[in-house]
Amino acid sequence: MRRFRSKIVMLLLTALLVPSFMPADSAGSQVTMEPSAEYLRNAPEPVSEVAQIQRDWDLSLDEATRRIERQTSISDLNAVAAEMPDYSGMWIDHADGGKVVIAFTTTDPVRNAALRSLFAADSGLLEFREVQWSDRELQALYDQLSDSKAALRARGLPVASVSIGESVNAIVLQVTQDLTSAQWAELNRRFPGAPLRTELVVGSPIVEAL
Repeated sequence: MRRFRSKIVMLLLTALLVPSFMPADSAGSQVTMEPSAEYLRNAPEPVSEVAQIQRDWDLSLDEATRRIERQTSISDLNAVAAEMPDYSGMWIDHADGGKVVIAFTTTDPVRNAALRSLFAADSGLLEFREVQWSDRELQALYDQLSDSKAALRARGLPVASVSIGESVNAIVLQVTQDLTSAQWAELNRRFPGAPLRTELVVGSPIVEAL
């Protein structure tokens, strides 16, 4: 009986220290236990997008706020540009003064002038860049790489996740360790000519989404 009571005490202490979620009861409804006050006190404070940009790029609060507002204001412009077949992405270039960059695989002054007329902010903040790969091509490559993650891991490649890197016009593989020359050769054999880059994410476990 004493051992049974001690197990109950341990379970109660665990429930008080960490948030836990219990399975559905017999009626099928979900039973949830709220996180304890101690857990909430020790939980890290969420970082706002403004604070994140301010910290990452060493900006003033006003400038970081302006860039977030600029990012929000270009959604309509992006929607128009994204319908064009040679479109390859739009982003805020924080390393270049917060310019709005639109990338295409071709140069077209008429198209650029039409898009510039839709840009409400200072036109000097809008820049067009010519790149090799279109958004549609990158999306197709992304789908291939995403579908191949399990096979790549089975071959020993430490791929944690895959993303489209608009600003680098490439597919970015988040890896948990640097790839060897043999592993790069395997990637190039499977995806010949594909624009691939890696990003080291030290300490990030490979976890599949459920």
